[in-house]
Amino acid sequence: PARRRDDDEAMGSPRERDERRDRDDDRDRDERPARRRDDDDEDNVRGKDSMSIEPEDAAFVLGRGGATKKKIERACQAMIDLNEREYRIDVMGTKRQRKLAMDYLRYVMQQRVGPVNINCDDDRDDLTILTVPDDCVAFVMGRGGGTLRMIEEEWLTLMFFAKMVEGGRTGAGEKLMLFGTLRARRGAELKVMSAVEHKKPGHFVAFDDAGVPEGLKMGERFKGDVVPDGADWAVDTIPLSNDDFSYALGSQGSTRRKLATASGAVLEYVGMLACIAGYKPERRRCRDYLRLLLKQRTGPVHVEHEGRDDVIAVHVPPQSVGTCLKERLGEGTLVARGPASLLPSLHHPEQSSHGPLDQAYALVAVCYAQANTRRPRCFLVFA
Repeated sequence: PARRRDDDEAMGSPRERDERRDRDDDRDRDERPARRRDDDDEDNVRGKDSMSIEPEDAAFVLGRGGATKKKIERACQAMIDLNEREYRIDVMGTKRQRKLAMDYLRYVMQQRVGPVNINCDDDRDDLTILTVPDDCVAFVMGRGGGTLRMIEEEWLTLMFFAKMVEGGRTGAGEKLMLFGTLRARRGAELKVMSAVEHKKPGHFVAFDDAGVPEGLKMGERFKGDVVPDGADWAVDTIPLSNDDFSYALGSQGSTRRKLATASGAVLEYVGMLACIAGYKPERRRCRDYLRLLLKQRTGPVHVEHEGRDDVIAVHVPPQSVGTCLKERLGEGTLVARGPASLLPSLHHPEQSSHGPLDQAYALVAVCYAQANTRRPRCFLVFA
């Protein structure tokens, strides 16, 4: 009790404590607006912008079943509300998201009345421009624009052909505009390059004297289409033989998608060239997984899992291997169950330290975990 009285005297009377608390609250309130202004400068505060549109534009912006509006929302990462009674569009998001949304909406509405003109003097970091040969435009578009819409949905981009406003020069071929994040634009760009290379071999792939693909033929990029400073983003290429290409592609591209999902990289095949885009760790994983995949085509695969943070090894009795893989193990058939993608191949334990063949198999799962989570997106499983 005596100690409690001493503490009360040191803190002052109740009135003095209340006055001190009020001064602290006032000081906190004085500091909060400054932090809010900093957030405004950092473009982190969400807001709302509105624009009026013509009745004819309302249906065009909405699209069939709202598909066009959703496509724009995915590309700019903003929320768009279309009021068809008042012919008004409300855009919610950060300052940058709202600006991108307004630009994309104007581009879409321009398509209704004529070609879209893009000013190349503007320094934009959300735009990639790819030149498509005139005789490949219809192939890239697909029937009713279906192929282009499929690429947009896969990579969450906004894509359309437009004219470049740059001193009256437009160059050869049609200009395909790709709007979105860096990863989305690079993935969609490689997908279109793959389609063009299929239609017109040698347009995007360079060959050596022996006829082996050695790299991509890339033109000069739009001045704003650059990798951020300090980022190790790049595109690696690996030449493939005919047999390796078919094996690495899989049925309707299933193997390619699983390799990309498991490694976290962008993986597309442009001609007989495997193009791996992403940051350095993603590209390294994808090259490693592709090597394991191609190795299993001609023989058993042994994965050195010691010291790796992307590998999980589980020993399974031989009578349970078929149950785990659910498919023809010896042929290395791909299986997929839910969000996990499994890639089995026959691994003979007698060639490793796991014991004789009749004792156990080793199921080795290679994967990576996304940032801020312990759960991997995908597994590639080798048995």
